[in-house]
Amino acid sequence: MKLISFNVNGIRASATKGLRETLHELDADIVCLQETKATPEQVKEALEGLDGYHVHAHSAERKGYSGTAILCREEPVRVDLGIGQEEHDQEGRVITATFADHIVVNAYVPNSGQDLRRLDYRKQWDDALRAHLVQLASGDRPVLFCGDLVMREMSGSRLFPMAAPIGGSSLILAWVLIALSSLLQPRLR
Repeated sequence: MKLISFNVNGIRASATKGLRETLHELDADIVCLQETKATPEQVKEALEGLDGYHVHAHSAERKGYSGTAILCREEPVRVDLGIGQEEHDQEGRVITATFADHIVVNAYVPNSGQDLRRLDYRKQWDDALRAHLVQLASGDRPVLFCGDLVMREMSGSRLFPMAAPIGGSSLILAWVLIALSSLLQPRLR
């Protein structure tokens, strides 16, 4: 299976800059998009002409803000929008596609804001997302978690407590993998 994930920073703008052509060339089985900044209908419209994909999107209540989407060759058995907590599902930041033999979770993690005004919310969001992932992982299907994880904001977060910034703005992949593996450890409850 080939899965790709990236932040499109506005799917309608990206569509005018060759998004459909790029996705066609990449020929992935599953594509996870973040920061679509569009309604589900607008996402489908922006991807019109990209054949062979089932398109599922989750948008924010606030127009032109946030949003996630999953494009997949195989129709999922089920698609869930959000993590089941109203206070965290209004921004369209998580979409989960359940397939017969695996689950894909696509997230656009909120940042804390330049003046850290959303830091408390971010901590609550991290805890809620972690609980969602732990619950999914307790089932019989493997869980693939991807998205825009706002890595420069992750150092010391509740979601990825072992992450450490390198050069101020990025993380070494090994640290991310360590942090992801720690996600399911009971000691992080």
